Amino acid sequence: MSIHSLRLCITLLLMSLLVAACGGGDATSAAPPTDLTVAAGNGQVTLKWTPVAGVEYWVMYAPTSDPINLKSPPGVHYWLNNVTSPLVIPLLTNGQAYSFAMNGRINGGIGGAQTASVNLTPRLGGVSGSWAQGSGLDTAKDFKGLAYGTATDSSLDYIAVGSAGAIYKSTYLNTDNALTWSSTASGLGINFNAATYAFGKFVAVGSGTSNNVVSSADLATWAAATTAIAGGLNAVATDGTTAVAVGNGGKIYWSIDALTWTDVSLGAVQTDLQGVAYLASGSWVAVGNNGVLLTSPDGITWTRSNASLGTATLRSAAAVGSTWVIVGDAGTVKTSTDSGATWTDHSLALSTPPNLYAVNGSSTTLNSLTQFMAVGASGAAYSSSDGVAWASQSVGVSNTLFALLGTATQYFVVGAAGTSRTSQ
Repeated sequence: MSIHSLRLCITLLLMSLLVAACGGGDATSAAPPTDLTVAAGNGQVTLKWTPVAGVEYWVMYAPTSDPINLKSPPGVHYWLNNVTSPLVIPLLTNGQAYSFAMNGRINGGIGGAQTASVNLTPRLGGVSGSWAQGSGLDTAKDFKGLAYGTATDSSLDYIAVGSAGAIYKSTYLNTDNALTWSSTASGLGINFNAATYAFGKFVAVGSGTSNNVVSSADLATWAAATTAIAGGLNAVATDGTTAVAVGNGGKIYWSIDALTWTDVSLGAVQTDLQGVAYLASGSWVAVGNNGVLLTSPDGITWTRSNASLGTATLRSAAAVGSTWVIVGDAGTVKTSTDSGATWTDHSLALSTPPNLYAVNGSSTTLNSLTQFMAVGASGAAYSSSDGVAWASQSVGVSNTLFALLGTATQYFVVGAAGTSRTSQ
């Protein structure tokens, strides 16, 4: 064999190996998506595009506000291969700008041209412009309670409870920014005011019958508590092992199964209790009319606080770390940093402050950020990093918001006339 022939054979061999390494003779690049969108979330972003069958997509992102070039990446960058739409990229830093771009290939070929670089900055949830409208709640009913948990079919479900026995459910996907609700119970004869998830089942409480507590593990069959509770119940909470429900006339009940409830009401407290919460480290609080505040180390033994909180109706409590927040009527906001021993007034300084019906505290471990959210009458919504200074946020509705549920990355609210909003 001549040297020329030998070189030709070696060249052809190398070419065949290269083609094989790239996925075979039909390996090619692919056109990038033409409709890439990137939506900001709390410590995350969601990418969406229209995929083409047979195309493997790649995403590169970098902590920079400058456009990025996939062929000459910046010093710090990250690749995600073989991704599908929608794509959630978590563990991002709020307030830090990121740039995103993507391309595609077929059968392991060389990546094709990239999309235009998209720049976006993750931010806390609940801010103006981040709320999406849910659908399916009965607009003839007011919804006052929210809860989420795992039903017996292993799906993560949310429930919204409200007037005239309304219980609706929704299965939430993290890549969506809205909930679609469907009715899961009717004819229960209870005007529901609150809900929680405890003991592996959903629990809803309210007023209107001789027994105002129902529970369900599968969201199909609802069982009434075996303990008759005739008085109206306005709130329910759990620490994971005990559930506590409070209501009119100072009523307080606790349970470890949602079926049998024990009355531990304080005889000296006859005022209506509107809210109850487990705040952490064995600390429970209950709040109500005329500025009443009760505390408990276990949800069973309760003591009325001597703290002076005014005469406004207090409706909800939440905590992040050592900061406790209580909200109520006429824009009332109270904070404590010593486990409720002393309180400072930070009520909304408005000419006509709204009644605040719910407050939620959440934090993001990655970003070391704290946020309280409060919602109330006429679509009022406020956020705060410390419970002291509050910024008004627009949810996009004028209906009263009664219930608020928050996690590290998203918020859910429901309210009057079937209102449902989600912020991610």
